[in-house]
Amino acid sequence: MKNIGILTYHSVCNFGANLQALSTVGFFRRKGYNPMVIDWVPDAVDSQYRKSILPEQYAEHEKFVSEYLPLTSRCRTEQDIVEQIKNHNIDAVVIGSDAVAQHKSFWARINFPTRKIVTVSPEPPAHLIYPNPFWGSFSNSLDKKIPVILMSVSSQNEKYYGIQGQVRSEMANSISEFAYVSVRDNWTQAMFKHITCGKIVPPVTPDPVFSFNQNAGELILSKEDILNKYSISEDYLLISFIRKSSVDEKWIAEFVKLARAKKLECLIMPMPKGHIFRDIPGARKIDLPLPPLDWYGLIKNSSAYIGHNMHPMVVSMHNNVPYYIFDYYGVIYLRGFVNSKSSKIYHIINKAGMLSQRSRDAGFLCELPRPSDVLESVLHLKSNRHLLSEFSTSIQVEYETMMADIVSVIENGI
Repeated sequence: MKNIGILTYHSVCNFGANLQALSTVGFFRRKGYNPMVIDWVPDAVDSQYRKSILPEQYAEHEKFVSEYLPLTSRCRTEQDIVEQIKNHNIDAVVIGSDAVAQHKSFWARINFPTRKIVTVSPEPPAHLIYPNPFWGSFSNSLDKKIPVILMSVSSQNEKYYGIQGQVRSEMANSISEFAYVSVRDNWTQAMFKHITCGKIVPPVTPDPVFSFNQNAGELILSKEDILNKYSISEDYLLISFIRKSSVDEKWIAEFVKLARAKKLECLIMPMPKGHIFRDIPGARKIDLPLPPLDWYGLIKNSSAYIGHNMHPMVVSMHNNVPYYIFDYYGVIYLRGFVNSKSSKIYHIINKAGMLSQRSRDAGFLCELPRPSDVLESVLHLKSNRHLLSEFSTSIQVEYETMMADIVSVIENGI
């Protein structure tokens, strides 16, 4: 039995990140491997979440990680990672999924226009600058050469055109040394093409959460248990926003009023940082702490999801749940012009042919959809679930193809 190391943002206070790590663990287990998550937690990441997340929710994510993810000893440095790979006799390392392919170059940190005409953003923490372990920097320190794999990695809106010169050349060399490379979206694919001057154009492959039911679905409570645990009705909508720039309380109240007229219960589901709206008439809040597996179960068994972020959309698509997403991703130019093609949400919805389920929530000329239009959109999709099912099936095929390629690399070596 081969030991597979997994290196990703497994421990962050983010429901989707936790579950994508568990999905990868589940895949390798069902294929007969011994997966273990390399417990690398950069100090800057840990500090960020300790400051911004309520202690009880932070503890809930810690509990999830300790109960469901097979961990190595805690790693704080690159040398720690090397030692854990040696100590556990790890035969291959899979990096990803998630936003692990980032590099905040100097040129990308230049902001124009600003009050001072031009400003430069502060240098980011080490895990966002090449080289770092997510770029395989540990591999040359190992006693033996093992396959190191990039799986569905994302650059998270990276302004990659600022990567030039010696750094670009070194990054290209690093990419060429991976045994397998795939990316999660077209923007990251273009970034790798840019870095390698067109020599490496990796395939675009799905996020592991698109296969969560197959890999770890047995861990999710049944619909009956979810309904009983949270005292909710059979037919309910989930509303979840991480910031108020998209809609205000008046918009939410109007949406809830319309949904209740359709006999739909409305639940306000918090992000890990908590609720951003006061009490909304006719809607009930789900309280923190919220376990990541229950977060998944609530979306899986809902009638629709309305709000922010990619992973709730992925969970919805994977489970044939109608959705509407307010997308605030996209590279912003001149403080207002947005390139939506860098948005991971845009990439997936466009691939699914469902751009009508998304509104752009950044930059100039954003038009807030009416509550009635959003409700009509999700109800229409509810009546046409076969569209969701067809897309989910096609993505599952893509995921299994990617993982078969990765298994082949692991079995055949470098």
